[in-house]
Amino acid sequence: MIHETPFTTASHLTCVGATREDTHRVIKELLAAGWLDARFEGLEDNTEERAKVAADVAAEQIRDLMRRGIHEFHLYTMNRSPLVSAVLEWLGLQRKLDARAGAA
Repeated sequence: MIHETPFTTASHLTCVGATREDTHRVIKELLAAGWLDARFEGLEDNTEERAKVAADVAAEQIRDLMRRGIHEFHLYTMNRSPLVSAVLEWLGLQRKLDARAGAA
């Protein structure tokens, strides 16, 4: 079973500096490992907790990619801005973006 996260399919992840083939390969490997199912297990009826896990998973993946030298990301969440906000907050970036917006 594939659960809804920002990185469920390659079309939802764009990493500057990564080829499309590399992106597809990495996502297939992650999904094949089964760890994603385990993260969402038992949360079928708990929308709020599923959203938290989705943000955690996305932020963890971004943090890992940042450690590997990729620092520019484009997140597609199909008009689900709370998910992006949660990911940015988890990464410690939300306050920086809010400060920049206030300075404009």
